[in-house]
Amino acid sequence: MGLTLLVEQVLEKPSPEGLWHLHAGLLASRHPEAPIARDLAGHFFRYLSAVQSKIGTRQFPVIATGLAVTSTGINVTEEIFSNRKTNLWNLTADGFRLALDTLSTYQFVRQWETDFAALHAAAAWELYAAFWRLSETWQPAMPATARAQTLEELFTPVRDPDAENALRLAVMIRLFQWGLAAQMLPVLRSEATLQKT
Repeated sequence: MGLTLLVEQVLEKPSPEGLWHLHAGLLASRHPEAPIARDLAGHFFRYLSAVQSKIGTRQFPVIATGLAVTSTGINVTEEIFSNRKTNLWNLTADGFRLALDTLSTYQFVRQWETDFAALHAAAAWELYAAFWRLSETWQPAMPATARAQTLEELFTPVRDPDAENALRLAVMIRLFQWGLAAQMLPVLRSEATLQKT
């Protein structure tokens, strides 16, 4: 499969598998820009692989929270319905224990959110550098301060600490696609020229 089709697949439906195939095509390419495009494709591959892993593990802290709450709730219910003497103090203490168990387990869910945000931040770091290089190539006369300001605006949704992870994910994928498409242009033009000859 040619590089053009591989890039189209990544642009239409980005996946680690599609990027893996593009990786092989870029390794085979002799174009001097191919290693740079391969590097960006590699960052995109690692980002999507990590996102898939994080999304796959998202359910585990939620399930653990539910199990902990259920377990403690069963203990409290058993206390109430058993033949043991129950007093208000024991029931209150069990209720507090249930609440604390729930809150402590919920921290795993919050940790997942923090880890997911860190994943976006690390990928944005690499992608920012790729866009900087592209900007230098396409607009060499642009002052560094203007370049930085433009890129800051472009990356604002990803860097906003209050942005939802779903928004960050969507923006990051789109930025990776744009960056990869732009980086691939000279390689694809060269491939098209070679096929005509």
